Amino acid sequence: MKRVLFVLSVALLAGLSAQAQKTNAAPVKEKKNVGTVLSNIWKKTRDGVAGTATDLADKLTRSHRGEHKVGGTYYMPLYDTNLYKEADGIEIRQLCMDSFVKTYPKAEVLSCVIPQQQWLSEPVKKGEQIVGYLQTLYCYIIARDGSDGYINSKFGFQRYKAVGLQPQVISDHWGEMVRTDIIPRADYEELIR
Repeated sequence: MKRVLFVLSVALLAGLSAQAQKTNAAPVKEKKNVGTVLSNIWKKTRDGVAGTATDLADKLTRSHRGEHKVGGTYYMPLYDTNLYKEADGIEIRQLCMDSFVKTYPKAEVLSCVIPQQQWLSEPVKKGEQIVGYLQTLYCYIIARDGSDGYINSKFGFQRYKAVGLQPQVISDHWGEMVRTDIIPRADYEELIR
């Protein structure tokens, strides 16, 4: 840290002496203390490094993967196309709608979609052997909240399928509201661009 300060001081003094040799103009009315100038440079450098570190950490963390940042806030993607065409899709979307309307009765629903073609499936192991699959499906609702903004809600559905058997619903994770983003109008306009 002392070395950085020393290098900055030398560079600043070299720049000031070169500037003084180039111009024979009248002296500047407002003289600044070298300590004040160095302090200002240090503050700007420190703030720049802190901001860069925060931006880099945001880009590297998995917690914001697939999300969109607007004005410092991360939002889930806005889905408006239903890709799930299986028979249970209508029932699942209706469960989402019912739950959403209970929570936000005055919101105007614009879309209710499942943006995946099939259940996401993760193997469940007992030791080294696969004994079943944890299957997950997500449903998204976008709604207008009057003229103030928008609501984007994500619902999760999970079921467990033991090898060779029919899937069984996991009741604690069936139709649960996983996350809801309240999006101001200006941020929504930015997100749909």
